[in-house]
Amino acid sequence: MKEIDYSQWKMSLLYENENKRIYIDQSSGFKYTIYKLFSGIEVMHCNFVNNDQWSKPATFKVPKYFQIAYSHNGVFQLELNKGKTVWCDPGDLYVFHDINKRHYSDILTTDFHGFHLIITPDMIDKATHDYFIKYFKLSIADLYKKIHGLRPMFKLKSFDNAVHICEELYENILEEMIGVMRIKTIELLLLLYKTNLDQIHIYRSFTKETIEKTRKARAYMDENLDKNITVEYLCIKFDLTLTLFKNCFKELFQHAPYEYYLKTKMAKAAELLENTKQDILSIALEVGYVNSSSFARAFRKIYNTSPSKFRENKLFTKTQ
Repeated sequence: MKEIDYSQWKMSLLYENENKRIYIDQSSGFKYTIYKLFSGIEVMHCNFVNNDQWSKPATFKVPKYFQIAYSHNGVFQLELNKGKTVWCDPGDLYVFHDINKRHYSDILTTDFHGFHLIITPDMIDKATHDYFIKYFKLSIADLYKKIHGLRPMFKLKSFDNAVHICEELYENILEEMIGVMRIKTIELLLLLYKTNLDQIHIYRSFTKETIEKTRKARAYMDENLDKNITVEYLCIKFDLTLTLFKNCFKELFQHAPYEYYLKTKMAKAAELLENTKQDILSIALEVGYVNSSSFARAFRKIYNTSPSKFRENKLFTKTQ
């Protein structure tokens, strides 16, 4: 029966017991903990820093598998198909299957915390298979076929139940509660097994270059809240087509560019209203509005009240 050979990632086994294995990266000295949940099912605790090991192209020898990646916090970026990059933001679930190449990957934040749940159907023994069928009516082989019928990597959207289970699984990984980790893993796999993935998965991916330009555009917006920057201007400045920029921005930041810019401006205005004595016109100018009335209309769209009433309420709350 085939097993994943972690030495191909230049990882050496440092410690092993009944429930977990600890590997050490030979080049960086960084340690990776993998928990053995069932035969053929294990979970890697992802506590990554920006490690050069993962940014290099690589080819792997892996058995038939599928993998669920979840981000608790931090952003992890992967280029598994040449020219097509996906990213894992907080609360994201990504599913991969039978990929044996990595062109590029990187951690876009200071660090990344989450997990990779790895399932190799051919490594599941008969006792585990029978247990899943008898008590949960769950066939890992059929779940693999279902996932294998989709693209090699995809993101699950609008899947709040799964996110809730993943958060509980992550919390119990931190506590090394093996029994609860097993229960939550079964819950997650059962949910995937019973869900019509065709209705909730998305394939959208973008090139690394497009993602980097879009992130720079957002940073530029954050740094220039006192201006009125148009989407068209950003496209020219960062050499992006309008449709591509809008689609990539919405995918990365869950808001259209204009909506994001407005909410960020009003959040800055709300902070100034609450924590400073600046008059409303001065605050309006700081977030790119030349008069109080247009600023008040924009503020009301987000906070459903006027700037003056917002300040009154905040001051009243603080005096109580």
